[in-house]
Amino acid sequence: MLGVVESSSGNHLGNCASFAPRDNKWRRFFWTLTEEALICNVTDTSSAISKVHFPPSVFPRTFSLRILAQRGPSCFRDMIVQNEKMAGCPPELKRNSFQQTSLNCGCPTRKQGDSDSSAAEQSFKRKFY
Repeated sequence: MLGVVESSSGNHLGNCASFAPRDNKWRRFFWTLTEEALICNVTDTSSAISKVHFPPSVFPRTFSLRILAQRGPSCFRDMIVQNEKMAGCPPELKRNSFQQTSLNCGCPTRKQGDSDSSAAEQSFKRKFY
C-alpha cells in the first residue's frame, strides 16, 4: 500500500493498494501524485486504475509518502521517481532512480529451474546478496 499524507498538517489524503494473491510474482505499481489527486495503476491479474481526489487547498502542498505491506513486500526490483512539472517553459523534468541494491530488499533466492528465473538474475543475486 502507498499512503499519502500532507506534510504540513499530517492529514491523511489517500492510499493506493494492491489486493493481489501472494504468489511471489512481480507486480507493476505506478502512481501519479499531483496537488489535486493521487492516481494509482496496479497490475494484478488485470490492470486496475483508481483516482483519489484531494480536498481543495489555497496553499501550495508538500507530501509525505509511505510504502507499507502486510507481510513484506518481498522485494522491490526498482523504484523510479519522476519529479515533473509540465507548466512553464521549459518544463521541469527530473528523475531519481533507486536500484534494488540500494533498497532494503530481502529477496529470497529463486530455485533453479524456476520459469521466471534466468541465469543473469541468478548471477546478479549471488553478486549482491
